[in-house]
Amino acid sequence: MPEAGMDRKTYRSNKFGSWEYSQALDAKTVQATEADDIAFRYDLMTITPNTLKAHRLTWFAAQQDKATAMAELILKAYFTEGKNIAEVETLANLATEVGINLEVAKAFLLSDAGIQEVQELKRQAIAQGIHGVPHIRIGQEVLSGARSVEVFLATLQNAADELTTP
Repeated sequence: MPEAGMDRKTYRSNKFGSWEYSQALDAKTVQATEADDIAFRYDLMTITPNTLKAHRLTWFAAQQDKATAMAELILKAYFTEGKNIAEVETLANLATEVGINLEVAKAFLLSDAGIQEVQELKRQAIAQGIHGVPHIRIGQEVLSGARSVEVFLATLQNAADELTTP
């Protein structure tokens, strides 16, 4: 992914074969999350971002025990507000919401700090067989990528059965 990201329509059309199919996948996500009060706003997204800076900022926030809050803000900014999370200004402003100084966040994002650490975390994930998100281990099974409620229920039941089987 280029550092500035890519036009979303171009990227998703290439990835999924057509813009129409991409939109159908998005509609399924919206439908699946409506009952959970999650507002995916694909209509606001114009860029598919390069997420390295966002991952680095989350890593940086983790050094201050703020990773979860940072990740939640980044995800909301992109998926609900359609913000370009490849931009330093966008990310630095989000960092202030978890208590990171704006200028400190900007300086960090404009540096190379955290790049090697995030790349090492990525290598570790790949070595563990993680190739998609979400990646969830439940009992002895691993679910990678979007799955239906039925798959989660069956996986949870299998894990419960494993715990009660002597």
